[in-house]
Amino acid sequence: MAQSVRFLVGGEEITVASTDAGRLVDALRSRPDAEAKTAADRIEQTAQGTEPNTIELSSTEGDEVLAVLAQFEETVGLDDALARLARALETTIEREPQ
Repeated sequence: MAQSVRFLVGGEEITVASTDAGRLVDALRSRPDAEAKTAADRIEQTAQGTEPNTIELSSTEGDEVLAVLAQFEETVGLDDALARLARALETTIEREPQ
């Protein structure tokens, strides 16, 4: 990954380091859901500079990223930026109508 990625979640902008963005992409690509692969592609394109530097995930992409972040938290832990991203995604998901 060439550059950091900024996520816009619920009006909050969260910058994730390029190495963490790469880990997210790899983990998302290993998931079976097509939305996970779409999110991985968008994050990768943003990190490579082929897309705008700020990415706003769809709700289903956000669900997939949140699932990956939960796995990271259980295995290797989350740095501050990834923890902020997880909290923002959780808050956004809680606000969405069921």
